[in-house]
Amino acid sequence: WLLSQFPTGILAVFAALIVGTLMSTASSAIQSCVVNITKDIYVDNFNSEASEDTILKLSRITSVAVLTLAVAFAMFYSQALQWIVMTFAYSVSALLAPIFGGYALRNKGFLTSRGAVGGMICGILGAGVAHALGTQIPYVAFGVTSSLIGLVVISKLTSRRAEEPLAH
Repeated sequence: WLLSQFPTGILAVFAALIVGTLMSTASSAIQSCVVNITKDIYVDNFNSEASEDTILKLSRITSVAVLTLAVAFAMFYSQALQWIVMTFAYSVSALLAPIFGGYALRNKGFLTSRGAVGGMICGILGAGVAHALGTQIPYVAFGVTSSLIGLVVISKLTSRRAEEPLAH
């Protein structure tokens, strides 16, 4: 009702603002994905000597591929919003405990990198099992809890203190 009360010119400006917001969000998401693929995966793990031209070319190709994949999912997967929510839930399940736990315990000498990776894997598995079972409690809660338990247990098992022989 409110929008029908505005003159056409104001509605056009409002529509332009919405389109601009959507384009900015899509652009940021694609750019983030492309940087992760080109810099964090390709350069850091496969070709640390890659030239700027190579990285730029790979970024452009990856941008087209990611955008094409996103458009295909939006066109052929009618519940794309649920898929986005699901990927966010799995991301939170994997990363919340290792990131905030790592920050909170950064100076305690307790957490290990194996514990962090193990916590991420446990978070994804915990969320996946709860999701598959269709629990009444949101599956992200199981994922975060599993991640925290995995982080602590695996860090304990892989800490330097665990490797030291017990004093008699």
